[in-house]
Amino acid sequence: MSSNSIKRTGLLLSCMILLFMAGCVPYLSFLGAVPEVVSCRAIDPDPEYIPVESRADRFIVSGQRIEVRFSLPMDRETVEQVLRFSDEVKNIGGGFSWLDQRTLLFSPEGIKSPSIYTLYIGSSARSKLGIPLRSPYSRTFPTTADRTPPRVLECINTSEDPLSGGSQLEFSLRFSEVIDRGSFYGAFSLFPDIDGIFEWTEEGTRLHFTSADTVTGPADFSLHLSRGCCDSAGNHLEEEFSAAVSTGEVHELEVQEFEFMSTRGSRSVMPDARHPISFDRDETIAIIFNEPVALPLSEWIFDFQPDPGTIVKAGASPERITISFDVPPAWQEEFCITVAGRRYIITCDGKYSEPVRLTGIALCNHMEAVPPLYESFDPNSCVNIVSSDHACFQLDLSHSDHSSVSAVDLMNTLDIWCTNGSAYIQPISIETAGSGTTAVFYHFRIERYSPPGLLKILISDALEDSLGNTPEHDIEVSFNL
Repeated sequence: MSSNSIKRTGLLLSCMILLFMAGCVPYLSFLGAVPEVVSCRAIDPDPEYIPVESRADRFIVSGQRIEVRFSLPMDRETVEQVLRFSDEVKNIGGGFSWLDQRTLLFSPEGIKSPSIYTLYIGSSARSKLGIPLRSPYSRTFPTTADRTPPRVLECINTSEDPLSGGSQLEFSLRFSEVIDRGSFYGAFSLFPDIDGIFEWTEEGTRLHFTSADTVTGPADFSLHLSRGCCDSAGNHLEEEFSAAVSTGEVHELEVQEFEFMSTRGSRSVMPDARHPISFDRDETIAIIFNEPVALPLSEWIFDFQPDPGTIVKAGASPERITISFDVPPAWQEEFCITVAGRRYIITCDGKYSEPVRLTGIALCNHMEAVPPLYESFDPNSCVNIVSSDHACFQLDLSHSDHSSVSAVDLMNTLDIWCTNGSAYIQPISIETAGSGTTAVFYHFRIERYSPPGLLKILISDALEDSLGNTPEHDIEVSFNL
C-alpha cells in the first residue's frame, strides 16, 4: 500500500471517529451522562445555619464557603483546574474540599465588602467517565455591608378563647429586619404540627399565621424558629426563638415533683436541674405538674432522650403523667428529660439497680474430704483437676443487697464445659447461699482425659436476680487444663 493510501485511510478513520463522538454527545445527554451544575450557593461553616432555597445564599460574606453540586460524580482534578473565583479586578484564591464525589466546597480567601464576586467553572471540567461539562457555568455573589442580625421583636397570640365547638390557632410575629421567606419556612416549626396559612405584610417584617382547621378545646402549641432564618441581606437570626401559643390561655407549666414507684413503695424527689436524679431500673416515673395536662399534649411537654422505648400514660390525677419502660434500662444508663422547657438528668444507678457480677471462683476436686478444701483461681490460670465423682465449683456473685439469685434461674443460665475432649463434665446439683453476695455451689462429676484443653464457665446475661437486675453482658471465663 502506498504512503498516500495510508494517509487517506488514516484521514478517513479520523473523520469517522469525530463523527461518532459528535453523535455520541446528544446520546449521552439523552441518557443523562453529561455532567452539569445542579446548584451553587454560599453556606456557613456550621451546617445548622445553612439556608435551604433562600435568598440568603445568593450573598457571600467573609468566612462562608461556596457549595457546588454536580449531577454526576466528577473528576476532582479537572474541576479544580478550571474553577475561577474573582472580583471585578483579580482572581481570588481559596481551598478545595469535597463532601462526596458530586459536591465541592470552595473556601475563598479575603472576601471584602462591598464587592461582587463571580464563580466560573470551565467546560473542560470532566466527570469520572471523562465526559466534559455540558457548558461553562458562572454565578455571581454580591456582598452586603448590612451585618445586623434580625431579631424577633414580639410574638402575639391572637387566638380567641374556644367556645363550645373549637377555635383556630392564630398568632403574629414581628421582626426587626425584612425576612427572607424561604429561610423562614425552613427554620420554622410548630409542635404539635398543624397546617395553616402565613400572611406577610408588604414590607416583610410581620407575618400572621392562621390554622387551616379548628382545634377542639384549649390546646397549647410550641413555636420554634432556628437560626437558619435570615433577613434579606443574608444575616442569620440573632438567637433561636421559642414561644408557647394557644387556642386558649397560654399555660406556664412547671414540674412540682418527680415520683418513683415500684413494688417496694414510692418516693418523691423535688425537681433539680443542677444534679442528676438516681432511679432504679424497676421503677416507674411519675411527673406531677402544677396544673392539669392532656395526654396528647404530653408528647411536647416532655422529651425523653435517648428513648429506650418509653410508655406514657395518664396518671391518677389530671396533673400527673407516668413513664415506664418497654425494657428495663441498663445499669448506669443516663437519660435527659426535658420537661416544660427545663432539662433534668436521671441515671439508672439506684441502690436496687446493681448488676450481677462474678467476683470469685474456687474449686474443690474431692468434696468427700473432711473438711472440703477449695482452691481459688484467677481467669486464664492453670487448673490441676483430676477425675472425681464429687467435685464442686464455688462461684461468688455480687448483686444488690436487696436482691437474691435463685438456684432455679442459675440452672437455666449457667454452663460449664471443656474443650478439645480434655474432660467430660456431668452436672449433679446447684445450691446457693448468702445475700448481697451469693455463693453458688455447682456440684458435678468429671472424667479427665489426656489431651490439653480449656475449662470454660459461662453465665448468660439472661440471668436475673429477684429485682430483675442482670449481668451487664455474658460472663465467660476460661482456665487451662
